[in-house]
Amino acid sequence: MIDSIKSLNAIAVISETNTKGSSPLFVIAEDDQEYFVKASSVQPPKMELINELICSYFLKCWNIQTPEIALIKFDKQVVDAYTKEKGPLSWKYKSIDFEKEICFASRQIKPVIEFEKYIKGLGKKQDFHLFRRPLDFLKIGVFDIWVANKDRKPENPNILVSGFGKFDFNPIDHAAAWGYLSHPMDITIPKLHLEEKFRILNVPLSKSIAKFAKISELKELQLEIHENILTTLKYLDFIFEQVPKEWGLSDKGKNKIRHVLADNGRILSISNSYLSYLK
Repeated sequence: MIDSIKSLNAIAVISETNTKGSSPLFVIAEDDQEYFVKASSVQPPKMELINELICSYFLKCWNIQTPEIALIKFDKQVVDAYTKEKGPLSWKYKSIDFEKEICFASRQIKPVIEFEKYIKGLGKKQDFHLFRRPLDFLKIGVFDIWVANKDRKPENPNILVSGFGKFDFNPIDHAAAWGYLSHPMDITIPKLHLEEKFRILNVPLSKSIAKFAKISELKELQLEIHENILTTLKYLDFIFEQVPKEWGLSDKGKNKIRHVLADNGRILSISNSYLSYLK
């Protein structure tokens, strides 16, 4: 069961995060939780925000741990209080009217461990058992092939490791789904081929997970992924309903995305795509 997305007001901006991409704002919302907030100055469809929202829901359907998300709105005085104390926001925010903008927010996860600690592989079986669901890493790699996410790759994994006692893989940042295409009407299956350099499965961790996992579990993962895709398709209309109308995802755009995700041939080939990375 998945829930409708929450709508919250920001009560304070703490900082602007320094990244090469969207430079999210780190804020406190009215539920007293801390969020990383992304806004978009482009004209609708606001694909980066749409991608973040729908892929977060898709990951829930795949039973993969991911940060809680929300829609965030700002009052002008909240932004003014920050700029008065710490100076202006970067140029990326100059054309954004915060009083009208509906922003995408993902709740901060803590504590987190650097994923880079594990990307070169698990040294021993005890390391494998540190993770609650170690095969989730393989599922994340397959998920990225399914949605053609070009921004989770060996040099930029965009995965957080979190938890107490047992760890979880938390994929973040899905703005580059659909191969960075800027309009859903441009989405076609040939355009969604994900080159090897963009595949997170191309890291030593994949093979080391296969080394310690049971052969039966690795084989059964294909069926699990197939069922996860079917679950996502079942909830697709509900997920699309969570996208703010202001972001401009049209019915035709929804149907384009649905057509690609539901293609049976593509589903079958992608469901077992992880196997070639385990040898």
